[in-house]
Amino acid sequence: MGYTTCRRPWGVKGKDLFRAYWESDGEERRVRILADALVNLREYYAVVESLDKKTGEAKVFGMANRVHIDRHEYGTRCGDTEDCGPTLDSCPLSLIETLDRLAPLDESNDPRGHARGWRARCRAKGESAAEGSKILRPGRVVVFDSAMKFRGCSLARTFTYVGNLGRKRGVWRAHPEDGNGTFLCRLGKEWHLKPHRVEISAQERLDELIGGKRRRRAKTAETQGT
Repeated sequence: MGYTTCRRPWGVKGKDLFRAYWESDGEERRVRILADALVNLREYYAVVESLDKKTGEAKVFGMANRVHIDRHEYGTRCGDTEDCGPTLDSCPLSLIETLDRLAPLDESNDPRGHARGWRARCRAKGESAAEGSKILRPGRVVVFDSAMKFRGCSLARTFTYVGNLGRKRGVWRAHPEDGNGTFLCRLGKEWHLKPHRVEISAQERLDELIGGKRRRRAKTAETQGT
Protein backbone atom coordinates (compact mmCIF):
# COMPACT_ATOMS: atom_id res chain seq x y z
CA MET A 1 0.00 0.00 0.00
CA GLY A 2 1.40 3.41 -1.00
CA TYR A 3 1.74 6.65 0.88
CA THR A 4 -0.94 9.28 1.26
CA THR A 5 1.05 12.42 0.43
CA CYS A 6 0.23 15.99 1.49
CA ARG A 7 1.93 19.32 0.97
CA ARG A 8 3.94 20.35 4.02
CA PRO A 9 2.90 23.72 5.51
CA TRP A 10 5.80 26.10 6.02
CA GLY A 11 7.37 25.95 9.48
CA VAL A 12 5.36 22.98 10.79
CA LYS A 13 7.52 20.37 12.51
CA GLY A 14 7.40 16.67 11.76
CA LYS A 15 5.51 15.37 14.78
CA ASP A 16 2.97 18.19 14.54
CA LEU A 17 2.19 17.19 10.95
CA PHE A 18 1.37 13.60 11.77
CA ARG A 19 -0.39 14.46 15.01
CA ALA A 20 -2.75 16.76 13.11
CA TYR A 21 -3.21 14.07 10.45
CA TRP A 22 -4.41 11.42 12.90
CA GLU A 23 -6.33 13.52 15.41
CA SER A 24 -10.02 14.15 14.78
CA ASP A 25 -13.12 15.36 16.61
CA GLY A 26 -16.34 14.19 15.00
CA GLU A 27 -19.90 13.90 16.18
CA GLU A 28 -19.53 10.29 17.34
CA ARG A 29 -15.83 9.85 18.05
CA ARG A 30 -12.84 11.90 19.17
CA VAL A 31 -9.28 10.74 18.56
CA ARG A 32 -6.38 12.32 20.45
CA ILE A 33 -2.63 11.70 20.43
CA LEU A 34 -1.47 11.52 24.05
CA ALA A 35 2.22 10.99 23.26
CA ASP A 36 4.17 10.47 20.07
CA ALA A 37 7.62 10.17 18.54
CA LEU A 38 9.14 10.51 15.08
CA VAL A 39 12.04 8.08 14.66
CA ASN A 40 14.64 8.71 11.94
CA LEU A 41 12.03 10.71 9.98
CA ARG A 42 10.70 7.35 8.74
CA GLU A 43 8.65 5.89 11.56
CA TYR A 44 5.91 7.58 13.58
CA TYR A 45 4.72 6.08 16.88
CA ALA A 46 1.84 7.32 19.01
CA VAL A 47 -0.19 6.60 22.12
CA VAL A 48 -3.75 7.12 20.88
CA GLU A 49 -6.93 7.71 22.84
CA SER A 50 -10.20 6.97 21.04
CA LEU A 51 -13.35 8.25 22.81
CA ASP A 52 -16.85 7.07 21.87
CA LYS A 53 -18.97 10.15 22.56
CA LYS A 54 -22.20 8.16 22.74
CA THR A 55 -21.11 5.67 25.39
CA GLY A 56 -18.30 7.71 26.96
CA GLU A 57 -15.98 4.71 26.60
CA ALA A 58 -12.33 5.58 25.96
CA LYS A 59 -9.70 3.21 24.65
CA VAL A 60 -5.95 3.80 24.68
CA PHE A 61 -3.68 1.89 22.32
CA GLY A 62 -0.36 2.12 20.53
CA MET A 63 0.10 2.84 16.83
CA ALA A 64 3.05 2.41 14.47
CA ASN A 65 3.15 4.14 11.11
CA ARG A 66 5.70 4.24 8.29
CA VAL A 67 6.11 7.82 7.05
CA HIS A 68 8.30 10.05 4.94
CA ILE A 69 8.94 13.77 5.14
CA ASP A 70 10.98 16.36 3.29
CA ARG A 71 11.00 20.14 2.86
CA HIS A 72 7.95 20.28 0.61
CA GLU A 73 5.71 17.33 1.46
CA TYR A 74 5.03 14.53 3.88
CA GLY A 75 3.42 11.14 3.51
CA THR A 76 1.95 8.46 5.71
CA ARG A 77 0.70 4.93 5.31
CA CYS A 78 -2.30 3.45 7.07
CA GLY A 79 -1.34 3.24 10.75
CA ASP A 80 -1.05 -0.22 12.31
CA THR A 81 -2.54 -0.47 15.79
CA GLU A 82 -0.66 -2.58 18.28
CA ASP A 83 -3.26 -5.37 18.30
CA CYS A 84 -2.19 -6.09 14.70
CA GLY A 85 1.39 -6.76 15.83
CA PRO A 86 3.17 -4.09 13.71
CA THR A 87 6.47 -4.99 12.09
CA LEU A 88 7.90 -1.60 13.08
CA ASP A 89 9.35 -2.03 16.56
CA SER A 90 11.51 1.04 17.27
CA CYS A 91 8.92 2.68 19.51
CA PRO A 92 10.73 4.62 22.29
CA LEU A 93 10.66 3.18 25.80
CA SER A 94 8.91 6.28 27.13
CA LEU A 95 5.89 5.56 24.92
CA ILE A 96 5.83 1.87 25.86
CA GLU A 97 5.90 2.83 29.54
CA THR A 98 3.01 5.24 28.94
CA LEU A 99 1.02 2.47 27.25
CA ASP A 100 1.72 0.05 30.10
CA ARG A 101 0.47 2.64 32.57
CA LEU A 102 -2.64 3.79 30.71
CA ALA A 103 -3.59 0.55 28.96
CA PRO A 104 -2.19 -2.53 30.73
CA LEU A 105 -2.58 -5.77 28.77
CA ASP A 106 -3.44 -9.34 29.68
CA GLU A 107 -5.17 -12.30 28.05
CA SER A 108 -8.61 -10.75 28.52
CA ASN A 109 -7.98 -7.66 26.39
CA ASP A 110 -5.23 -9.11 24.18
CA PRO A 111 -6.25 -12.74 23.54
CA ARG A 112 -4.02 -13.20 20.49
CA GLY A 113 -1.01 -11.65 22.25
CA HIS A 114 -0.08 -9.45 19.29
CA ALA A 115 -0.04 -6.22 21.31
CA ARG A 116 1.93 -7.76 24.17
CA GLY A 117 4.41 -9.21 21.73
CA TRP A 118 4.85 -5.87 19.99
CA ARG A 119 5.42 -4.03 23.27
CA ALA A 120 7.91 -6.70 24.35
CA ARG A 121 9.88 -6.37 21.09
CA CYS A 122 9.95 -2.58 21.37
CA ARG A 123 11.00 -2.77 25.03
CA ALA A 124 13.81 -5.24 24.32
CA LYS A 125 15.07 -3.16 21.41
CA GLY A 126 14.96 0.05 23.44
CA GLU A 127 16.75 -1.47 26.40
CA SER A 128 19.42 -2.89 24.13
CA ALA A 129 19.93 0.54 22.56
CA ALA A 130 20.22 2.11 26.00
CA GLU A 131 22.88 -0.41 26.99
CA GLY A 132 24.74 0.26 23.74
CA SER A 133 24.76 4.01 24.33
CA LYS A 134 26.26 3.54 27.81
CA ILE A 135 29.51 2.14 26.43
CA LEU A 136 29.95 4.91 23.87
CA ARG A 137 32.53 7.54 24.61
CA PRO A 138 35.01 9.25 22.28
CA GLY A 139 37.92 6.93 21.57
CA ARG A 140 36.03 3.71 22.33
CA VAL A 141 36.82 0.96 19.81
CA VAL A 142 34.19 -1.52 18.62
CA VAL A 143 35.05 -4.57 16.51
CA PHE A 144 32.24 -6.35 14.66
CA ASP A 145 32.26 -10.05 13.89
CA SER A 146 31.43 -9.36 10.24
CA ALA A 147 32.96 -6.65 8.09
CA MET A 148 30.77 -3.91 6.62
CA LYS A 149 31.16 -2.47 3.14
CA PHE A 150 30.77 1.23 2.44
CA ARG A 151 30.22 2.83 -0.94
CA GLY A 152 33.55 3.48 -2.62
CA CYS A 153 35.52 2.23 0.40
CA SER A 154 37.07 -0.97 1.58
CA LEU A 155 35.61 -3.46 4.01
CA ALA A 156 35.87 -2.50 7.67
CA ARG A 157 35.00 -4.22 10.92
CA THR A 158 36.90 -2.00 13.37
CA PHE A 159 35.50 1.42 14.27
CA THR A 160 36.50 4.12 16.73
CA TYR A 161 33.70 6.26 18.15
CA VAL A 162 34.38 9.95 17.47
CA GLY A 163 31.18 11.48 18.86
CA ASN A 164 29.56 14.62 17.47
CA LEU A 165 31.17 16.77 14.80
CA GLY A 166 29.24 20.01 14.51
CA ARG A 167 25.71 19.13 13.49
CA LYS A 168 26.67 15.56 12.67
CA ARG A 169 25.91 13.20 15.54
CA GLY A 170 27.09 9.69 16.17
CA VAL A 171 30.21 9.85 13.98
CA TRP A 172 32.62 6.89 13.78
CA ARG A 173 36.08 6.48 12.26
CA ALA A 174 36.35 3.30 10.21
CA HIS A 175 39.61 1.38 9.91
CA PRO A 176 39.59 -0.56 6.60
CA GLU A 177 40.96 -4.07 6.68
CA ASP A 178 43.36 -3.33 3.82
CA GLY A 179 45.04 -0.67 6.00
CA ASN A 180 44.48 2.03 3.38
CA GLY A 181 43.84 5.04 5.66
CA THR A 182 40.64 5.73 7.58
CA PHE A 183 37.34 7.49 6.87
CA LEU A 184 34.43 8.93 8.84
CA CYS A 185 31.02 7.27 8.75
CA ARG A 186 27.85 6.56 10.67
CA LEU A 187 26.74 3.14 11.86
CA GLY A 188 23.13 4.01 12.72
CA LYS A 189 21.28 3.67 16.00
CA GLU A 190 21.02 -0.12 15.77
CA TRP A 191 24.74 -0.85 15.50
CA HIS A 192 24.62 -2.59 18.89
CA LEU A 193 22.32 -5.31 17.51
CA LYS A 194 25.11 -6.70 15.33
CA PRO A 195 27.56 -9.16 16.97
CA HIS A 196 30.53 -7.19 18.25
CA ARG A 197 33.06 -6.77 21.02
CA VAL A 198 34.26 -3.63 22.74
CA GLU A 199 37.97 -3.01 23.15
CA ILE A 200 39.20 -0.81 25.98
CA SER A 201 42.25 1.26 25.16
CA ALA A 202 45.39 1.39 27.29
CA GLN A 203 44.53 4.97 28.29
CA GLU A 204 41.10 3.90 29.51
CA ARG A 205 42.61 1.08 31.54
CA LEU A 206 45.04 3.56 33.09
CA ASP A 207 42.20 5.97 33.89
CA GLU A 208 40.21 3.16 35.53
CA LEU A 209 43.27 2.10 37.57
CA ILE A 210 43.93 5.66 38.77
CA GLY A 211 40.25 6.15 39.56
CA GLY A 212 40.15 2.92 41.55
CA LYS A 213 43.14 3.98 43.63
CA ARG A 214 41.56 7.36 44.36
CA ARG A 215 38.31 5.72 45.46
CA ARG A 216 40.18 3.33 47.78
CA ARG A 217 42.16 6.20 49.32
CA ALA A 218 38.98 8.21 49.87
CA LYS A 219 37.27 5.22 51.47
CA THR A 220 40.29 4.61 53.73
CA ALA A 221 40.38 8.25 54.80
CA GLU A 222 36.66 8.19 55.52
CA THR A 223 37.04 5.04 57.64
CA GLN A 224 39.92 6.50 59.64
CA GLY A 225 38.01 9.73 60.17
CA THR A 226 35.09 7.89 61.75
